Amino acid sequence: MGAPLISDRLAYLDPTRGPFYEHADVALFLARRGREMVGTIAAFVDHYRSEHLGQREGGFGFFEVIEDYAVAEGLLNAVRDWLCARDIPTLRGPTNFGDFDCPGVLIEGMDCPPVMLEAHTPPYYKDFLGNYSGVSYVNRHIWSVIAQNAVSSYIYPSRICRVCAFQPISAIYGGHQGDA
Repeated sequence: MGAPLISDRLAYLDPTRGPFYEHADVALFLARRGREMVGTIAAFVDHYRSEHLGQREGGFGFFEVIEDYAVAEGLLNAVRDWLCARDIPTLRGPTNFGDFDCPGVLIEGMDCPPVMLEAHTPPYYKDFLGNYSGVSYVNRHIWSVIAQNAVSSYIYPSRICRVCAFQPISAIYGGHQGDA
């Protein structure tokens, strides 16, 4: 069966098991240099989202690439071409099949630990996506809390304190992400 996180991700991407495929069209792309995999990307059209927004738009996600702009550009071109073939005029991303699944690109805060369900990308991603589109659609701010001392159920519910072992706030630092 494999490691739990890997098998979960494989099920998520499997058209026969992943729930996103029930209302979306998806194409998965790999970039290879010889026998070495150098990048991945997914193109998708979420028909529920398009209907809700009243406009046809596509997305891209699962964007992973080595530090080589030509590879990134090739992957993004594959998404653009796939969407154009379906007469989809708008491209949003990166996000993995939805607005709240690792959206965006980390702009600052690379020195901070990753935040759950948020992108924690290499610094060159923002340059690659900025060079490719030059447009930022949404800016999101992600805040992390550094906790110290005794647990306080006044600040956090006791269930969260037990699960996360959180303690009262002593400092805050932040980074933000921008969707390309």
